[in-house]
Amino acid sequence: HVTMLQERFREFARDTGNIGQERVDTVNRMADELINSGHSDAATIAEWKDGLNEAWADLLELIDTRTQILAASYELHKFYHDAKEIFGRIQDKHKKLPEELGRDQNTVETLQRMHTTFEHDIQALGTQVRQLQEDAARLQSAYAGDKADDIQKRE
Repeated sequence: HVTMLQERFREFARDTGNIGQERVDTVNRMADELINSGHSDAATIAEWKDGLNEAWADLLELIDTRTQILAASYELHKFYHDAKEIFGRIQDKHKKLPEELGRDQNTVETLQRMHTTFEHDIQALGTQVRQLQEDAARLQSAYAGDKADDIQKRE
């Protein structure tokens, strides 16, 4: 969902930047021509021109802020998804371990092999868990309050 919003907003920002800049430049040229030709309302035209340029700069800043917010939201959602996936994989591996102790040598050896396989599988997930912990630490420093607490719980 966030990636779809990012893509749509990226298109909006690109189109707004290109088309909007052309229009602002056109209006600025027209305003300059009117001011330079000695129009009777030159002072008002100059004020409107300045107001337009300030509003345009504000819009570009808001677009940049929104882009950053969407990027941060994507990172947070990715962290939540990755945490849920890794936790689920660990739980699945754990469920496959039998709880029986084994009553004879063959059963004990089979259980030991299963346990060894479980250890290898969990070690393979270790890299992903460490990456998740690093992501959690980075995200916790970027967020405060309930979001930071939620990130810590999922870590």
